[in-house]
Amino acid sequence: MTVLNTRRQPSVLRSGTGVELHQSAIGEFSAVTLEGNEGVALCLDGQGTVVKATELTVKNNLIHPLAKEAHAKNGAFNRVAAVKVAREAELYVDRYEISNNEMFGILVRSRGAANLRSGIVSGTRSFKPSWTTDLYGGDNVTSRGQARIEMTAFTSVGAGRCGLQVSSAYLKTVQGEVHDDVLGVCSWEPLPGFDLTKCVLGKTVRVYKNGSNLAGSTVSIPDPACSMPNPPPTCDSSGATCPGVPWR
Repeated sequence: MTVLNTRRQPSVLRSGTGVELHQSAIGEFSAVTLEGNEGVALCLDGQGTVVKATELTVKNNLIHPLAKEAHAKNGAFNRVAAVKVAREAELYVDRYEISNNEMFGILVRSRGAANLRSGIVSGTRSFKPSWTTDLYGGDNVTSRGQARIEMTAFTSVGAGRCGLQVSSAYLKTVQGEVHDDVLGVCSWEPLPGFDLTKCVLGKTVRVYKNGSNLAGSTVSIPDPACSMPNPPPTCDSSGATCPGVPWR
């Protein structure tokens, strides 16, 4: 199935969405492509909303210029993504490509949850509104607002800002690479029980060749294992744990 070029109506801020499920909707997708939409390509919202997907491709979704300006001005720029999971909705994906989108590649927020296996998130572009020099978005993967993301066998590459961002939320990564992003891993306002070293920067995740490998506030950033500019082909998989986090 392909959902292609859904257009936004200038007077309707939430229009342009490719696929939206809410109010406890259940979905199972296989071999789905979401491309060229002008809003959120895949939106899951609300408790009880659950999607399981295999072979998911989400690419070249560019948010309508009027929507980008409006979202930036009203402070809602962090609610627009190629894939958005919000308010206790859940997403489970096996084999995916999320590439060349705007603002956010994958955004899980407000207690949403996502489990992502075997895929790549690449080339998410930031946006500069006409009335400021500030850049908005540009993050490949973002977990915020007590959300939870688990990623296994993944690559984040070419983000306009952060490859992986966790802000007042949880993120668990195993067997991955984060490289050639402006910032590799960004951690802001950590929640109790979240240990960046054990949850994100474990021995099976390599963070290298970014503008800055690590960035954060109110948290000390360690030098992670397997983050050298030329990492070895494999990393020790022992101790890949994330204690103290209430994973679903």
